[in-house]
Formats: sequence, C-alpha cells, structure tokens
Amino acid sequence: MEALRKELHLSQREFAGLIGVSHVVISLYEKGDRKLPREALKRILALQAQLHSGEPSAPEAPIKVTPAEQRRQLKLAETLRMRFRKAEITAEKLQENLTEMQQRHQYLLQKQKILQQLAGLEGAEQPVLNKILVNIVKALEGCGTASQSKLIYKIAVAQARRQIAQLLLDDPDWQQLDTISFPSPYPTLKAIY
Repeated sequence: MEALRKELHLSQREFAGLIGVSHVVISLYEKGDRKLPREALKRILALQAQLHSGEPSAPEAPIKVTPAEQRRQLKLAETLRMRFRKAEITAEKLQENLTEMQQRHQYLLQKQKILQQLAGLEGAEQPVLNKILVNIVKALEGCGTASQSKLIYKIAVAQARRQIAQLLLDDPDWQQLDTISFPSPYPTLKAIY
C-alpha cells in the first residue's frame, strides 16, 4: 500500500482521505501495527486496478458550490480585476513620468552645454553662470540614469503584477485561492501600492 501511495504522489493524509480512513490508520498500517478495514482495502484494490489498467474512473459528480463559496469567488474575482486595473494604471502613470523625466534630462543637458559655451565668452557673468550650472547639475541628478532606472524597475514590477492578475483571471483554478496578495518586491524602495 505504501508503494501505491507513493506512486500516486500522495501524503498519508491525502491517501487516507481518498480511501476513507484517518491518516493515523494509514501510518499504523504502513508500520505494520494495524490492519486496514475491509472497505479501505476494497478502495485500494479498485484504485490500483484503475491505475494499472489505464481506464478512467467513473465520471465524478459535479461539485456543488455553496452560495457562500460563490460570494467568495466573486469577491476574489473582483479583487483580481481591481488589482489588474490598478497595476495597469500604475504602469501607465510611471511610463508617463519616465517620458517626462527623460525629456527633462535632455533639456537640461542641452541647457548645460549652451551655458558652458557662454561661460567661455568674454564679458560673461561668471558667478551667475556658475550658479546656474550648479543648479543644472543638481537637477540632472534628480532625473539622471539612476532615477530613470528606478522608474523603469517600478514599471516592470507594475507590469508583472498586471500579468499575474491576468494569469490568475485566465486560470480556471484560481478560485482555490484563499487570498490574493501582491507582496512588495522592493525592500528599500517605497512600494507602489
């Protein structure tokens, strides 16, 4: 019996439920401390015969879903749709922010280049130009490649969350979930949600 249980890739508890006995009985039986009830032996033989004959068992009766289970499934579906939409909106907003950041970065680089050319001309107000250049450098830090990389990462996370929600909505077994959570993937960055 232990060989059959392992062949089916079942735990003692799962196998016990399948043949209608407690998992303690299975454990005691596998140790040789107890005999299985006759009904359980019949079920094991039937399972073994079906497994080795390759023939499917009788069709199962449709599972009846209780009203409470239907409400839970509807609530989970709504949560998934909400998470999908939220991730989609977040990704769109972050993409807009990234585009604006990249444009600002290009504008500041052009401005810096022009001011550096002006700084080389005679009669230019050096202290004023230097102050403007320092401010440009500070502004470039806020929209440089490090800041852009953070936004790109956040966009990827939002898109992954959207894809996960879509996959769950498309998967017929998602109703088996008890809860839906999207843990924060970045320990040091502020979470999107």
